[in-house]
Amino acid sequence: MTTVSTVDELDRATAPLRDDIRFLGTVLGDTIREHEDPAVFDLIERVRVESFRVRRSEVERSAVADILRDVDITVALPVIRAFNHCLLLANLAEDLQRDRRRAAHAAAGAPPQESSLAATWRALDAARLDGETVARLLADALVSPVLTAHPTETRRRTVFETQARITALMRERQHHEEGDPRRGEIERRLRVQVLTLWRTALIRLQRLRVTDEIQVGLRYYDAALFEVIPLLNQQVRTELRSRWPGHDVVAHPILRPGSWIGGDRDGNPNVTAEVVRTATDAAAELAFAHYLRDLLALEKTLALSARLVPVSAQVSALAEREAGGDIGQRADEPYRRALRTIRARLSATAVGILGRMPNNGAAESMSGLSGPSAELSDRALAAAQSYSGPAELLADLDAVDDSLRASGDALLADDRLAALRRAVETFGFHLQSLDLRQNSEIHEQVVAELAAWAGVHSDYAALPEAERVELLSAELRTRRPLLGPDAELSPLAAAELAILRAARRARDTLGPEAVPNSVISMCTSVSDMLEAALLLKEAGIEPGAVAVVPLFETIEDLHHAAPILLAAMAVPVYRDMVARQDMRQEVMLGYSDSNKDGGYLAANWALY
Repeated sequence: MTTVSTVDELDRATAPLRDDIRFLGTVLGDTIREHEDPAVFDLIERVRVESFRVRRSEVERSAVADILRDVDITVALPVIRAFNHCLLLANLAEDLQRDRRRAAHAAAGAPPQESSLAATWRALDAARLDGETVARLLADALVSPVLTAHPTETRRRTVFETQARITALMRERQHHEEGDPRRGEIERRLRVQVLTLWRTALIRLQRLRVTDEIQVGLRYYDAALFEVIPLLNQQVRTELRSRWPGHDVVAHPILRPGSWIGGDRDGNPNVTAEVVRTATDAAAELAFAHYLRDLLALEKTLALSARLVPVSAQVSALAEREAGGDIGQRADEPYRRALRTIRARLSATAVGILGRMPNNGAAESMSGLSGPSAELSDRALAAAQSYSGPAELLADLDAVDDSLRASGDALLADDRLAALRRAVETFGFHLQSLDLRQNSEIHEQVVAELAAWAGVHSDYAALPEAERVELLSAELRTRRPLLGPDAELSPLAAAELAILRAARRARDTLGPEAVPNSVISMCTSVSDMLEAALLLKEAGIEPGAVAVVPLFETIEDLHHAAPILLAAMAVPVYRDMVARQDMRQEVMLGYSDSNKDGGYLAANWALY
């Protein structure tokens, strides 16, 4: 009886998912039938039916293969597209089902699911830890989702946007009963989107360039990350500080994103100094654009009058610094004027770093801004003092926040202003940390060339490990660079140093978090780690300022990882570099190459 009940409950729980898949499949089928040759639609249906029979073990897989054998390419392509679209729509339906199940789980008052944040709070409550311990353990906590380069990702932005519209419409649809005219209109709009999807080529005709990959990665910020990451950071901070008040738990955002796109040159000669600059500048431009849009919206809405609301001295001072002409109707609107000052300073900062105003799509926002003119005059920009870093911007925003709260307007402070403050705290001016990565063999070749040119050693590559470590340690200790201004280098060495100098520029203009790590692929020795540090030094980055991160990939390298790290820590100059990172040494373990090298079981044991 229990089994029957469980089956019935499962059936009821999954009914909405089946309904969504059935509906979307019907819409897709109708679209194909109306726009493709009848023979194509019939073939798709035959393959679909036979595939279900294969799943039920009624026929062998060869039954489907026999149907598709010798099919002409003009027929095969729409068949392939049909099943690709079918899977895509089924994935959307599954996402909606997960949302429904989470909501049902919470509404039923059931215990939080394992691995959720709610379950984490319960586990912390049960552990009965003291606030000092929690603050200490989380002082350096960092969760960094990293966007990696995928040159095989060829789907177009239009497809992603259409998927998002279909998902939003399906969410609306589930709130209206069958027969409701509003549901009928939603389903009509869904048919429009599915037709758009069917008529749009899913993939590009040309392979992505690295600069294209950079833009593809950045689009996820406007799609979700700008909203989700700062909000998660705030939720974590609120939950922890409510449990341990009086302790500075999570002084910095725990969740901070990173990227390898444009910095990972291991096996990718298309990553150049110009690409590194593009990657860091494009990320910064997106961050500036986001902040400027929010400041415009705040300037439009925070028209509080000084005749009605008391204002802090800090906000009054910011308002008085507004430049660029007659303040006119804004005379009694200190918040609006203060925000305009902040926007001018941030605009001047962006121009100073990027050499131009961010292309933020804000012209549309500006045109709808009533009251103050959204356009900043050249005089206003010239008079504005650039921010030295995101901390100064955050201080000005905090002053606005403090003033609002002091006058009892916390609701206003907790709205868009709070979202902007959280974003600045999380993303800074750099948006995401770009990690550099190169193969250890390339580092060795470049170091050998530099050592030979400088007369330090004519054949570095022939040295045994101990002598390499000694030479590298000595060079890292000296302030003298290996190269002079008249150095003539091979294209490889010149390109490598140019990339590292581009990284130094990003750190100088956007802050140290812009490029925090240098990852060494196929790291097999202490000298591999020191070579990376020496090349960074040659580019003007002090030893230890950028963390050297060894990546142990093969089975043999994984076995030797611990001895290599212990040996590195025994080298004084390297230990000093780690001390600059607050005695933190990041290590990467390669699960992909180790699987290729030794197989799944051996690789996982070596990783363990």
